[in-house]
Amino acid sequence: MKKINLINKDIKEKKFKKLFKRFYREFLRKIFKLQSSKNKVKILEEKWDNLIVLDACRYDYFKEIYSNYLKGKLEKKLSLGTNTKEWLGKNFNKKTDIVYISSNPFVNNLKRKKEPWNKNFYKIISLWNTKWDENLDSVHPKEVVKIANDIDKKYPNQRKIIHFMQPHLPYLNKSKEFNKKIFEKSREGKLNKKDIEEMKEAYRENLKIVLKELKNLKLKGKTIVTADHGELFGEHGLYLHHAGIYFKELVEIPWFVMKKSKKEKIVDKIKI
Repeated sequence: MKKINLINKDIKEKKFKKLFKRFYREFLRKIFKLQSSKNKVKILEEKWDNLIVLDACRYDYFKEIYSNYLKGKLEKKLSLGTNTKEWLGKNFNKKTDIVYISSNPFVNNLKRKKEPWNKNFYKIISLWNTKWDENLDSVHPKEVVKIANDIDKKYPNQRKIIHFMQPHLPYLNKSKEFNKKIFEKSREGKLNKKDIEEMKEAYRENLKIVLKELKNLKLKGKTIVTADHGELFGEHGLYLHHAGIYFKELVEIPWFVMKKSKKEKIVDKIKI
């Protein structure tokens, strides 16, 4: 009987914690609104030919690492969304000339065919469907770069968005077991200090992996590196990312103008 009472007590505590987390997130959505700012990015109003999207890339982590891999000018800007769906919905609400190369299934997987932004792109190249690596549970950035270089030649008159999954989970340098553990513990809010430090380091390594591959892109025109949203590592009692909660860790994103090599500048002039 005592054991049954303990089980019932445990079930009640779990239900209470789940309800409290849900209430807390809704409370945050009510009180934290995206403030008006000149740094708020409306993608279609910006000037670019190629937009590189690093999924869940925080500005502060990008700033810390990028100069080891890329040359160019970095600004801090604010995203309109705090998850991919919100970012897509707020930025792409009209017809565009954009070819969207995506390794993120949230852009147009089978369950999202009716999302309004799907019809607003010139074409969507679904790398999550054709280049998915079952061992990684993701698309490796090398594959994204290869396809992006080919697509740039095939559609020379269209702007391109190239959406990498990294530095978002899963972390390519970690095992499936590690990624599963971090994801599940994050959703349950059960990460300890060691877990959080390991998560941050794995995230940082994931970012390094994708930045290293960006050097192999051969794209014509002005190229911007940015993110759809940021990521939480326990700040404010939350992990990963949640729509409609505009903490700085979720909305502050890089806006990086890649510097072209002399050879790329010559090629661009010849095309003009």
